[in-house]
Amino acid sequence: MSNVSQYSPLRRLVWMTVALFLSYLSVAMAMPAVAVHVSHTLAMGNVASGLAVGIAFLSTILSRGWAGRLADERGGKSGMFRGLALYALASLLCLASALPALGHGVVSYAVLLAGRLLLGLGESLALVGMLAWSMAMMGPARSGLVMAVFGVGMYGAFAAGGPLGLWLLQDVGFAGLMAICVALPLRPPCRRRRAGGRRSHRCSDASGGPASWSACKA
Repeated sequence: MSNVSQYSPLRRLVWMTVALFLSYLSVAMAMPAVAVHVSHTLAMGNVASGLAVGIAFLSTILSRGWAGRLADERGGKSGMFRGLALYALASLLCLASALPALGHGVVSYAVLLAGRLLLGLGESLALVGMLAWSMAMMGPARSGLVMAVFGVGMYGAFAAGGPLGLWLLQDVGFAGLMAICVALPLRPPCRRRRAGGRRSHRCSDASGGPASWSACKA
């Protein structure tokens, strides 16, 4: 019984680390590409480039408290899936900013900024939700393991995303890169729906809400 009870949460933790890696890969690939796109394609200078990159993190800071309250009230699972959906929607807005109909001026830049702001909101919801859900599954005694594994997923994505994003920008263009960033956060939810029917352990449905600690320890 103990082997089964340990295996299922650990397997879910691995799945969520993959989800974290893929979602942060979409963030990391976009960072240098957005700067290059704004400064070269839109010809709006370095300050505008820096604003387009940094505004996503401002949005993250401002929405962190709300994301935490949502995870406490509705569970980390809900926040995580909302965040991943917002990741995809944000990348879709960034893709739309590159449409020829918008030109290469202020309108295109404004749409891009809107997408970057939405990306920061998605980052808050996804990361806080993943942490809350994972810690609920693993229990307080393994919270350090959760933080360590998530750190590997997050910073691994940043390490790989920078050069990969610039390579894809050169190869498929800004719109093509944003299309890839739309798809990446959607992969984990699809994987979850396919695998969800094969898991029967009671902890596998823990949402990371207030009652999840006791559920996983029962």
